[in-house]
Amino acid sequence: MKNNTLPDFSKLRKDAEGLLAKDTLRSNSNLHEGDLMKLKHELQVHQIELEMQNEELIRTKNQAISDIEKYIDLYDFIPSGIITISDKGIILNLNFRAAKLLNNDRRILKNTPFINHIHPKSLLTYNQLFNNAFTSEIKKPIELFLLSKTGAPTCVLIDTIAYEKMNQFSITLFDITDYKRQEEATRIKLEDLKDINNYFLCRELKLMEIKEEVNNLLKKAGCDDQYLI
Repeated sequence: MKNNTLPDFSKLRKDAEGLLAKDTLRSNSNLHEGDLMKLKHELQVHQIELEMQNEELIRTKNQAISDIEKYIDLYDFIPSGIITISDKGIILNLNFRAAKLLNNDRRILKNTPFINHIHPKSLLTYNQLFNNAFTSEIKKPIELFLLSKTGAPTCVLIDTIAYEKMNQFSITLFDITDYKRQEEATRIKLEDLKDINNYFLCRELKLMEIKEEVNNLLKKAGCDDQYLI
């Protein structure tokens, strides 16, 4: 090899790999010993880099698996229900809490129309939600009544997030049935108290009328008023 000619690095690398395997230098090699040692060092560094990259990939993979498992646990066992619905209204995925709210197994609920689980008195509200799922930028929480095996509907508060590029949207369901029952019980109590208050108010007004009539009769008889009104 002439001094003014660059070495063939592909050949040098091949020769160096052979040298590394045998861990010896061929005496009849056409390469300079310095070039071979340089390439040998380069290959060793490259090998270490590959090993480090491989270890990093394994670590990243294990971390990703761990993160996915944590996400699955969070998704499945979060207290609120989560349902992913396609732009056709089909249930694509849901967690355990959502399945419980819909009174069925997840495997059975998947790929079924979500509207099948809406109580008749909430159908109009759900249709509005569905029609605006990909149009409204800000989704206000709404209340929906779901069908229930017990007869009394389940009331849920729903938040909606749209994924337009995926042609699907996600809803988060918060069971507020107990709250609505307490609210209704409070409303009934307030109505009862209002009726009682009206009763006593009417009674007091009637008593005032009677007292005024008595005072008028006493005046006509030349007597002083008996009642202060």
